[in-house]
Amino acid sequence: MLEKTKKGIIMNIIVKPKSKHFKIKFSEISVTVFCKSHPIRGKANIEIINEFTKIFGHKVIIIEGYKSNNKKSIYYCSSIKVII
Repeated sequence: MLEKTKKGIIMNIIVKPKSKHFKIKFSEISVTVFCKSHPIRGKANIEIINEFTKIFGHKVIIIEGYKSNNKKSIYYCSSIKVII
């Protein structure tokens, strides 16, 4: 679920688009993100990047899964404590 690298923390997330509210659900084996945007022209990806950047206060990019519900994101920070 979480992997520390030299650049930051990599997190695998499962995305559920077209939800009523943006929310993040953590479980022992996965992180599920419910986003309001539709998965059209990257709108859901942009919402995920913007919301995670606000929440964690660090730059966030998606490194895998641009057209998939399973994504891999990297959070540019030095500590896993920021995410947990």
